[in-house]
Amino acid sequence: MEKTSREQRIVIWIFLLAVLFSFFILNRWIFTPLGAPSFGRVWHFYVSYSDFGFIRRGFVGTIFSITDLNKIFDDEYIFAYIVHHFAIILISVLVFNYVYKNNILDHIFIFGAFFSPAFLPHLGYNTGSLDVFLIVIIIVNIMYSRSLVQFCFLIAIGCMTHELFAFTIPAQILAFHFRGKTEGNFHIWLPAFVGLGVMAFLLLRGQISLPQDEVELILREKMPNAAGRHSLWSGYKELSLSLEQNFSHSIDLMSSITWIDLPIVILPLIYCFILVVRTVTLAPNHSNTMMLIFALTAPLFASVIASDFYRWISISCLLSILISIIFFRKGVKRESKIDLVIAFFCILAPFGTTGIDRPFPMHQFAIEQVISAR
Repeated sequence: MEKTSREQRIVIWIFLLAVLFSFFILNRWIFTPLGAPSFGRVWHFYVSYSDFGFIRRGFVGTIFSITDLNKIFDDEYIFAYIVHHFAIILISVLVFNYVYKNNILDHIFIFGAFFSPAFLPHLGYNTGSLDVFLIVIIIVNIMYSRSLVQFCFLIAIGCMTHELFAFTIPAQILAFHFRGKTEGNFHIWLPAFVGLGVMAFLLLRGQISLPQDEVELILREKMPNAAGRHSLWSGYKELSLSLEQNFSHSIDLMSSITWIDLPIVILPLIYCFILVVRTVTLAPNHSNTMMLIFALTAPLFASVIASDFYRWISISCLLSILISIIFFRKGVKRESKIDLVIAFFCILAPFGTTGIDRPFPMHQFAIEQVISAR
């Protein structure tokens, strides 16, 4: 058995502390007046194809319903928190395993990655969405997928989990290509067609057809503790809106941004730009630089449809982090002053999730607690 080096032990400590910090953020409900319902929406654990037909964003709930996992606990929020804890552990272990096995020892970059406002602290804060499931799939495809069949299968599952997963497909394909798993254009275009095909079908045919009253009646029976605890508790709005309605809603939100809001919008974009630059500098060759930049920033365009600016910019940043990691050569340090800037941005973690008017929520929460304690 090989002895763990001092540098590897530093990586282990960074990993463990980042996971604990993420759990601390996730369990903020202990300190908030709202309590467990601060998790947000939990409907995606309970909607299923058997109740509503083949609808978008119904895959995860269908799996939990078929296996009866979502019936283990009487309180829906307990189940949601447990699932989220396990998801964070799985995501963390997948990335750590790749970093450790490939002997990546650039500690400043690894620190900036694990404590990134777009990674573990963000996942601790970003509850009430399907993002953790999407990120598991993204990590497996970028770091571990070996065959085209497996890669395309996970692309399809990702889109069935959330149709806007399609915006992450270009980065996954490029990572698959850079890892030497593609042979010719067929290996590049097939997963793209699979993802776009599933996304198009779900956007066009995946709307829920039942009236809101009937949907809420079914879900009220399946999740009585969460019923009415959130303005979007039943998921009806997300499941029923058309692409045009989503687009119109997002444009309205973006048009409401004022000059006062610009700094808090620009700061995450600057961070995203810095991560993209770092990824480009690590790339083994620069023949596909423009394609790489497009792939890494593609999720930003999802905010035009989904409106959740901080969520999608975080996914864009995370793609840069993951692909940067696979660009590091085994046991070879490639330190850069950019890594210090990336690590510095960790003090802003997390950026937030949905509302642009609630940036740096943990910082705001801490300030509010100090003020209320006076």
